[in-house]
Amino acid sequence: MKNKLKFILVFCLISQIIFADPIDPPGEDEPAPLPINNWLIYLAIVGLVYSFLFLKKKLKNSLDN
Repeated sequence: MKNKLKFILVFCLISQIIFADPIDPPGEDEPAPLPINNWLIYLAIVGLVYSFLFLKKKLKNSLDN
């Protein structure tokens, strides 16, 4: 049983290596990534407010039960 499992595992790994796509095929130039550094503070504030409201609602529901 162990030999069969080892054979299947090795076969799967080798077939993944043989049939894998190239890492980064040459193509068109990609656009520059968008900067989000200017919006990080707003993103953090929205995340904190959302988590506060979510936890407040969850706590209220658990106390009602």
